[in-house]
Amino acid sequence: MTTNRETHEYLTFAPAGQMCAGCGKRIGALEPVRRGMLAPETGTPVVVYRHVTCRRMAASASPS
Repeated sequence: MTTNRETHEYLTFAPAGQMCAGCGKRIGALEPVRRGMLAPETGTPVVVYRHVTCRRMAASASPS
């Protein structure tokens, strides 16, 4: 059973100091990223950013 659901909204630039939700590395200034929402089963959805080329994004998006 999945406890969180993530959707990707669009390509953008992350605010300063953001970390990639996929690989955990800092996102650089003017580096394009995918903005998404992480929606837990309970609670408020959280905005997340991932590198466009983050290899871990594909692994986390695939069904278990």
